[in-house]
Amino acid sequence: MDNVISSTQKTDAVGKKTWLLYSSPYGKITNTEKGLALTEDPSYDTISIALMIAKKTMKEPLTVNGSTTFRAKCIHAAVLGDLPITFEDASMQSILEKKRKEKKMMSENSLEDKAERLSSAKTFQSPTLTKVSELIPMLLPSEPYPQCANCPNSMWYVLNRRTLRCHCQLLRAICWDTSEPNEIPLCDGIYLTDEGNTPSEPPTES
Repeated sequence: MDNVISSTQKTDAVGKKTWLLYSSPYGKITNTEKGLALTEDPSYDTISIALMIAKKTMKEPLTVNGSTTFRAKCIHAAVLGDLPITFEDASMQSILEKKRKEKKMMSENSLEDKAERLSSAKTFQSPTLTKVSELIPMLLPSEPYPQCANCPNSMWYVLNRRTLRCHCQLLRAICWDTSEPNEIPLCDGIYLTDEGNTPSEPPTES
């Protein structure tokens, strides 16, 4: 599926001409008759540039067509860059406004509020998730947390303070990502040990 940013008021930026507007190792932006077409996996910076070109040349609200991952990255890019844009899609706009409020609340906290938040941060089996809950909680999975959050076979890591990702050492695959949060509520992996991946006894209820 093509990743395209456009508008209900004007479909493209340069008179329906095919024109390369931006190119870098992290993505390309090409004007087409359908709108601004972006490469398959553009960086957040590339998406931010495309969103602001669309805002200036095609007016708002902006329409976003493409994969679920691309649409999520457009929202995330707008939040990270504090971009003054609006989306035509009601669901995307609602998520954008929610994340903007969360970011604003974080930035407005005083040092005392920050200290209190750190002292009451959630504790996970993963030290990375615990640290994320202290410093950038907006990246955490939504509650109820996926089972990966406390699975000894999950390896959590942060990319550029913008993306939280979980790699399952048993499935040998990415099982959770900020831009594509496919949450796993139940999995036998939490009962498997590192030694030979043999099942361990599940915890008994007290």
